[in-house]
This record gives sequence, C-alpha cells and structure tokens, in this order.
Amino acid sequence: MISNDLREVLIDFSESIISPKEFEEWLASRVHMYASQLDTADSEVVAALELAIAEVSASIKPQSEIKRIVSQMLDKYTVVENYYPTLQYISSYASSSNASSHSDDLKIIEPDFTAEFNH
Repeated sequence: MISNDLREVLIDFSESIISPKEFEEWLASRVHMYASQLDTADSEVVAALELAIAEVSASIKPQSEIKRIVSQMLDKYTVVENYYPTLQYISSYASSSNASSHSDDLKIIEPDFTAEFNH
C-alpha cells in the first residue's frame, strides 16, 4: 500500500489537476525521503517514476510514459475493502445456532488488513 500523500499526488497528476512540471518538482523534493524507505511500495513507485522522468528528459521515451506508469501504479496499489464480521456477530451466531456444544471447535481468526490488491 502506498502512502496517502503519494497516492493523492499520483491521482492529481493522472487527472491533470497538477502539471507534469509540478509533479516532477513535488517528487524531486521528496525523492530522498522515499529512497530511504527501501523495500516499500512508495520506494518502488518513486523509483519507477524517477526512471521514467529521466528517460523522458533524455528523449528516450515520450511524456505519456509517465502518465502510463502513474496509471499502472494506481491500479497496482488499489486497496480492496473486505467485509469482516465483528466478533459480536460471530458470537451471537454461534450461540443462536446449535453450535454451543461445539464451542471448543470455534476459532477466532484475526483479519489481515495489510493485504494489497495486485493484478
């Protein structure tokens, strides 16, 4: 999952709310912070964008390459909301069904809210 501030800037850039120059300036002012967080989604996104910006600056790739990468990153790091019933709901269901005689078989499973949606 990417940080909210990075995600918001990616969305603003993809929707042309901020210009490519504003996007590059924002990114350049924070690249050291993201680079220091190795093996995070933020550092992966920033590294891919920095490479794309360098390639565009060197006329290796067109300007549209940056928006394509931004779009890919927004798709890759979309958070999927899952429904997890509350413990109270599970307890009332277990007691209302004939499960009380099997209460030793019931297991409480803690949800993992750090899961990411990847294509």
